[in-house]
Amino acid sequence: MQMENNAPPARLPPSLRSLLLLLLSLVALPAAATLLPPGSTSGQPNNHRADQFPSAADPSQQLADSNWPQLTRIILQGLDSITPEETHALYRRAIDLQHAQWWPEQQFFLRAVALLGILFTLTTLLANRRLQHRLATQTNTLNQQLSERNQLEHKLRQLNTTDILTGILNRHCTLEILRKELGRHHRYRSPLCVALFDIDHLNRVNGSFGHTAGDSVLKQLAGIFTRELRELDTFGQIGGEEFLAILPQTKIPQAERAAERIRRAVEQMQMRIDTGQRLRLTVSVGIASADPAIRQIEELLQQSALAMAAAKQRGRNQVAIFEPVLAN
Repeated sequence: MQMENNAPPARLPPSLRSLLLLLLSLVALPAAATLLPPGSTSGQPNNHRADQFPSAADPSQQLADSNWPQLTRIILQGLDSITPEETHALYRRAIDLQHAQWWPEQQFFLRAVALLGILFTLTTLLANRRLQHRLATQTNTLNQQLSERNQLEHKLRQLNTTDILTGILNRHCTLEILRKELGRHHRYRSPLCVALFDIDHLNRVNGSFGHTAGDSVLKQLAGIFTRELRELDTFGQIGGEEFLAILPQTKIPQAERAAERIRRAVEQMQMRIDTGQRLRLTVSVGIASADPAIRQIEELLQQSALAMAAAKQRGRNQVAIFEPVLAN
């Protein structure tokens, strides 16, 4: 006599139990379809309990009907006895089956995405390279234009501030600097002197050797004046034969020594002209000193001009200092 085991079997989690029941319905139950009670496959709900199935004429069917509750209990006990490792294997098998179905499509999709990514990268690199080349070209063009503009501005400043022939400051720029220095003299009571140079008998050089020779002499004299003066000093041409040296922070004795140094340098130098001849020239120098009574640069220039005229009257090639008596 068969003993029935009424002890409840160990249960798995409800979610896993549902999954295994689903697998059972897909795999095991179709194979046992012949064991189902009559009418259970007709699509109609079966409201009978397992022990109340109607009997059939077939003995084997009657045997299955009588043993159906035990069969159901055995199946459920088998489901409950599945270990977690076996459960994981079932999950893995289901995933592998699904993977085998969609992997070719996914592989095609991944290849298409990779190809599009490569094309996008190459297109981006090419566009970036073209952009860099265009930017470099435009930058070089802009730098060249800026350089040309700076050179042009420099030339314009030179034309506005320097004499084209001698390369030293022109009259306008020289007088502007003198005006600023005179204002500084009044603000800080700092000493200020000017020295006016006139080339002796330059008109004879122009008459005897031409204006080209005279221009050459002026260039050489400008070089002497520039070398003999300090960086603090300003030197410019204010007339055809006249040059003005502005000597800030300088008193009369210092200005006289500077003018004498220049006079001797001119006297000792032989001026070479285009014909190959060498000429000797001299300069006459007039010095004037700023004082609080002088408010305009024209007054200071007038005093230096009177002193220079006195040097010429004394025989040229001399340095004369302005004295009030010269104004009478």
